[in-house]
Amino acid sequence: MLVESWQISEFAEKVGKHFTTTDSWFKKLEERRIHYINRVESGEKIYNQDDLKIGLFIKEYRDKKYTIDSIFDLLQHQEEINLRPFPEDFDSKDTKITDEAQINKLKTEIIASMKEVVATQIEEERKNRVNDLILQRKIVSVLEGEASKEWSKLPESERMMKVGLFRKGENTEKRNEFIKKYVDERYEERIKDTIIDIKRIEG
Repeated sequence: MLVESWQISEFAEKVGKHFTTTDSWFKKLEERRIHYINRVESGEKIYNQDDLKIGLFIKEYRDKKYTIDSIFDLLQHQEEINLRPFPEDFDSKDTKITDEAQINKLKTEIIASMKEVVATQIEEERKNRVNDLILQRKIVSVLEGEASKEWSKLPESERMMKVGLFRKGENTEKRNEFIKKYVDERYEERIKDTIIDIKRIEG
């Protein structure tokens, strides 16, 4: 039967503490010769259910404001917890380089993951901004079309102006002002209504 095991990042998640805190607890356990952490051939530490019981025990009592020293004392008197003995050739000093390399590797992976998340968020925000601009432009275009129709319904006396002695032409300045006012008065409400419709469709 295979024994489930985890690297420090996965293990820390199961304990419910940051990986640096969890790693610090177990380093101290080894430094004080209380509990040994299994390693693979490369020297990287791996944690199993026995270690998880210890991690959860430490977390429980740290949450109760016990000092780490008092928790370690309690830990050594718990019959249901298996404290792993140390190999004869174990030297805690020799593990520090491996531990630091493991932590540095983990930090590098976390930083890379964070950069990837940030890059994804930036791209998503950029797409959202572009979509917002497209939506705004469409709404303005629709409102301008409506305004043009309303303008055409006005009496000729309001739309036309004398051009020279015998001709009349459209008062473009007045027309532009009419359309601008029409759009300005309805734009905000039309945006809100459109967003509500989009959410209703997506939901």
